[in-house]
Amino acid sequence: MSLSQEQKIILTKFNLENNFDLLEKALSERILSLEICKSNDIEISKLLEVVSNIILKGGIKESILEIEGLHNVFNENQKCKLSYLHLNQLDIKSENFERILRRYVDNRLIYKDFIVLEKKMIDEKRYNQIFRIELGPSIVEAVKIYREKFNDLPEPGLNKTNIFVIGLVGSGKTVLTIALFNYLFNRGLYEFPVLGNNIGKEIIEDLMGYFREGHLAPATPESMALYVSANIKSKSNQTIPINFFDLSGEIFQQSKNKNFSDMPHNFRKYLEHDNNKVFLFTIDYQSVNTAFRQATTLTSILTSLKEAKVLNYTISICLVITKWDCSGLTDQSFDIQKEHAHNFLNSHYLQLKNLCAEYSSEFGFEFKIFPFSLGMIDKYDQTINFNYVYTENLYNWISTFPIKKTNNSNNFLGKLFSSNK
Repeated sequence: MSLSQEQKIILTKFNLENNFDLLEKALSERILSLEICKSNDIEISKLLEVVSNIILKGGIKESILEIEGLHNVFNENQKCKLSYLHLNQLDIKSENFERILRRYVDNRLIYKDFIVLEKKMIDEKRYNQIFRIELGPSIVEAVKIYREKFNDLPEPGLNKTNIFVIGLVGSGKTVLTIALFNYLFNRGLYEFPVLGNNIGKEIIEDLMGYFREGHLAPATPESMALYVSANIKSKSNQTIPINFFDLSGEIFQQSKNKNFSDMPHNFRKYLEHDNNKVFLFTIDYQSVNTAFRQATTLTSILTSLKEAKVLNYTISICLVITKWDCSGLTDQSFDIQKEHAHNFLNSHYLQLKNLCAEYSSEFGFEFKIFPFSLGMIDKYDQTINFNYVYTENLYNWISTFPIKKTNNSNNFLGKLFSSNK
């Protein structure tokens, strides 16, 4: 590409004097493009600084997409940071902010995790509202009445395994739940008994609808607690009856701190009952910045379970490291992934890991560590390229659960749940 005399003069002066104002003016007035600058050996770092200055000085009329050559010069990470810088100049409560954000996401300049989790520019609820990502009407209605129904759970039943999935909001616990039931559904490996209250079945089946369309299901609220009774077929075609719970660590902690006033009495029966119990604690691989809160919450819950003697009837505790696709190791051998999973826990969750191992030795239950991923998730539109290997690993593990034969139930949680009432 031949250069005009004006372009040659500007480029020469910039290279001699590092005159950023001159280059800013030339780019703003479209005398030069980013591609011309790059092809004439102007460093990317300098171009990034120039464009940043243009944004900070209010030189962007509409969006950074008006900067010619943006896509061809800057990498994904640089474009993301420039988009964030521009959004920071806008009123985040305005319709203009929402319009520009939608444009940046649609053009793959910025993505959800960056502005919601990493930068915390807006919360997930606002993001979902902007992009019309909402729970379906049937789920919304189910959630509205679910808390009341939760107080009227059926009896735990004999010879069942009570499975509890517990994790902080956003840790991937409900995604794990839905992935497991979707896997079982597709292979005809479970059935729901006909019960007066099995409303969790309705919510799970609605959320599975997102998976079948190749999309990640919307986040469920902190107050959401799922219960479902199901019969799972093992690999040997044995029927494993389960009571399955998915609830947030926040709810568990809040209830404990308030003498469990938020935890329905009938739910406590599932902890008090001497059915075998399994606990899956979900740990978000991606959110290292919340590792301390995740670790302290789950450690506190584990300690409470010991004090309440729940661990006497626990057959397994599993630390599930979710969002494992972010590790970049999903194409490695399982041995390499297992080693990395242990190293990750040693770096960020050592106390929790050691406590699980200690209690496993003391109470004789199995202690497992599982990396878990749905597959590769497009961070822009939240579509999923499914990889069922990790879900299959969970199913294979559940298939090994023994069925306990028992003739009575014990109530031994009175101290924990009612001592301060």
